Amino acid sequence: MRFPLMVFGIPCYISDSIRYIQISHKSLLIFEKAGILCDSIDLATIKSLHVKNEEKFFLRITYRNNLELVLKFDSYLNRDITKSLIIFVEKEIKERMRVDVGDRDLCNELTSKYHFDEKLYSSLTGEVYGQQIKNFGLYEIETKNDLLKCFIRLPYLLHVYVEMQVTLKQFFNLLKSSYFLMITMKRTR
Repeated sequence: MRFPLMVFGIPCYISDSIRYIQISHKSLLIFEKAGILCDSIDLATIKSLHVKNEEKFFLRITYRNNLELVLKFDSYLNRDITKSLIIFVEKEIKERMRVDVGDRDLCNELTSKYHFDEKLYSSLTGEVYGQQIKNFGLYEIETKNDLLKCFIRLPYLLHVYVEMQVTLKQFFNLLKSSYFLMITMKRTR
């Protein structure tokens, strides 16, 4: 039995067409609903991010040669996580790639995992059914930045966050207290 193709990402509208945003360690990737890559913006070329609250929630991205991309979101939560991930990658991941501060494993994983090839494409648009979810116990989730790292490493976790429509703090608290995070927890009746 073949399951339908799922696109992992943050839903938004560009020119009234639904698109899905995924952020890797160096690019903002824009996919169509069918999983086809529409556009890729190198995060190093982003000059500014601006938000606007109206009937819809907007994020305007100014990048190379003063080009602008306006993303329209149904929820401020989706807009804000998109902005947070872009800023996080710019400030945290790139800095750690330049100066090794003990998180070399993350840097190596991001570099090897997020080159655009079949591996990336299948991780962003692949079928989740039957795949085993990584154990989060391998690294600690103690801060917002740790959670953002997880969103970059595991696009399906970001997908769960987007579907839940809760704040980052609420999601963090739910994840920390869940069986999903701690496999050593015993279920009580």
